[in-house]
Amino acid sequence: MKRLIGICFLMLLMTPIIIAYETEIYVKTMPEHEVHLSILDSTTSTFNAFKVFKGDSDQYGDVSFNYVSNESVFDLRIIVKKGDARVLSEEFRKKYVAGEPISIEIVPEGFEVLRSPSEMSKINETATNETETNETFLDTNETEGIIPEENLEETKQNETKISAIAGSVISKVKDNKSTIIYVIVVIGSIVLFFMKHKSRSKEIKVTKLSDKIDRDSQRQAILDIEGKLKDVQDELDKIG
Repeated sequence: MKRLIGICFLMLLMTPIIIAYETEIYVKTMPEHEVHLSILDSTTSTFNAFKVFKGDSDQYGDVSFNYVSNESVFDLRIIVKKGDARVLSEEFRKKYVAGEPISIEIVPEGFEVLRSPSEMSKINETATNETETNETFLDTNETEGIIPEENLEETKQNETKISAIAGSVISKVKDNKSTIIYVIVVIGSIVLFFMKHKSRSKEIKVTKLSDKIDRDSQRQAILDIEGKLKDVQDELDKIG
């Protein structure tokens, strides 16, 4: 008895496992035409059909087929007829993956495709979702692009502080020509820095998060300028 069970178990292991794939194939073509769908072997370029379907398109040109097999990859050929006349014929060598829905549109050049109510509903729903996504993205970026009021106030305070130091330096260099050029360069750098920063502060624009002003770098630059001005002021005090 045990030997018989063992033999049956070995036979089951040796038996190849067959997996059946179910694939929905949707074809959009001209209304009320006869559609022939061939499932082709994708491993060869010659015509080798696993199965052939036949169906009629509805008033919107839609027809669907359900293909069930153990072939994991395949190609397609579609022939569209009106009566005995062949209107269209095309092969689709795209190695379609079984189990995934397939949609194919085959119409003559310049033909205006008709959309069924269900298709129009899906199109409108997709367009609505895309619009909502874009609006959310823009709202987020607009919020990121606005410089908070506390940042503007801090900038104004820094401008006032450095302006006071600069004024003191200028008052001391009026009678000392040897340091005028150096001080002019320093003051010019300060003016350019704040003109550039002020123009950025007044603009409210849409920008990416990576493009926002780095406040830490900005503070460090202000501290550096203050240090240079204090050095000049100390030097002038020694000269005076």
